[in-house]
Amino acid sequence: MDGWVKLWRKSLESGLLQNHQLWAFWCWCLMKASHKTKKQMIGYQMVELKPGQFVFGRKQAANELGMSEQQVRTCLKKLKKLQNLTTKPTNKFTIISIVNWETYQQEQARNQPTEQPAANQQLTSSSPAANHKQECKNAKNEKNIPSTFLDVSQKFLEYQQEQLGEKLVKVTDKKVRDGAETLEKLTRLDGYDLDADIRPALNWAIHDDFWSKQVRSLCSLRRPGNNGEMKFTNLLSQYYKNNNKPQNTPSAYY
Repeated sequence: MDGWVKLWRKSLESGLLQNHQLWAFWCWCLMKASHKTKKQMIGYQMVELKPGQFVFGRKQAANELGMSEQQVRTCLKKLKKLQNLTTKPTNKFTIISIVNWETYQQEQARNQPTEQPAANQQLTSSSPAANHKQECKNAKNEKNIPSTFLDVSQKFLEYQQEQLGEKLVKVTDKKVRDGAETLEKLTRLDGYDLDADIRPALNWAIHDDFWSKQVRSLCSLRRPGNNGEMKFTNLLSQYYKNNNKPQNTPSAYY
């Protein structure tokens, strides 16, 4: 990978420079982003990346940055909240898009002045760009929930119905959509990875004596537990304490 990226001096006033981990992660994202439209082979799938996008993996990021995966997740969550970037998870990987990439990084036309973008378009922007507003609007639209989340939610409900009976658990379109929306928020808002975190943790939970009774509904995963932490955060922590993904455990729904 070669080339260069621009850093605006206005960033000195953003406050991110004082958070060294967050600043390092942000600069890493800028350098990882593609400067032009290109196609990249991920496994057996060809992915088209637009300018400002790159394929993200939390483990790789942690290794390249010298951080823990939890630190990477925290940085990603913060930059999404600041609206510096957006994420698009799939069942295999996540694509990160830098917001306003073309505004900051594309070369200026020869006859155009190299003026600094308006203050409300800087790193600490509190008002998302028009295209980002549209992305947020689409994310709230149930029809735009990725099919992967819908599939996991559907199979989770079917498994619960098989275990508890149709009288206690009914599989409806609304329940499937509500569960899928919770899973989508766990990735988009909370920074968890569908394949690395959510799938294995849930698969372990439905076979655990305690957690199988606690996770009867996917919608409860983002609710706070008794300790104030989100239920899924507690679940994932317990999953890691139990030697990660247990061997010879049947894959119930994925």
